[in-house]
Amino acid sequence: MKKILFIGLFLFSNACLLQAQNIIVFNQDDKYGIMEEESGKVICPAKYDFIREESEDMWAVNIGGEVEDWGYGEDVTDGKWGFINKTGKEITPIRFDFVSDFNYGMAAITVNDKSGFIDKNGKELVPLKYDRVADFSDGMAIVVVKGKYGFIDKTGKEIIPLTFYDAGDFNNGLAPVRPTEQERKWGYIDKTGKIIIPVTYRNAAPFRLGKANVTLESGEDVQIDKEGKIAK
Repeated sequence: MKKILFIGLFLFSNACLLQAQNIIVFNQDDKYGIMEEESGKVICPAKYDFIREESEDMWAVNIGGEVEDWGYGEDVTDGKWGFINKTGKEITPIRFDFVSDFNYGMAAITVNDKSGFIDKNGKELVPLKYDRVADFSDGMAIVVVKGKYGFIDKTGKEIIPLTFYDAGDFNNGLAPVRPTEQERKWGYIDKTGKIIIPVTYRNAAPFRLGKANVTLESGEDVQIDKEGKIAK
């Protein structure tokens, strides 16, 4: 019985190792592909002008762009973008002007200066109708039209109308917003759009671990908690 159990565990362990093959980007003759790091098996031949590093088992690929070193790594300007999955299959045509990495199963896409989101099957979840979008954070994403900021959820529904003049990401259930254009002051809203922490700060950053960095009217930089009290 112990021998059978040992053999079973051995086979299971090897199966897991096979499934856990690390996939890396490789460059050959100034073209990019992906392959299994340990075995060297090519999954997608070197045919793209650039491939970003993996994000949620997806790789952004570019054709026609110019590779540049941004100091913290390489990326591409111009060209057209799409995505391949871990089998090397293109899940979308290579037609986007810009794509973000995948985050919570979604990636931002841009065509002709309009942005939306797709899922890992290439399905357009949020139409290309926004001037700008941000990655999802805490289940919400910033969207912008004509300089006005609001928030959508993962279904693409506009949960908070585009009425703000600036906004930051949701975290810990709150997001910093600037409601007026002239008076450049910030406060915090919840996911219903209700102002929870009054609009009194010169600057306000998203919450992290229950605290947020803000600048008071006096110019002093402090941390506050979710009730708007100065954190100690």
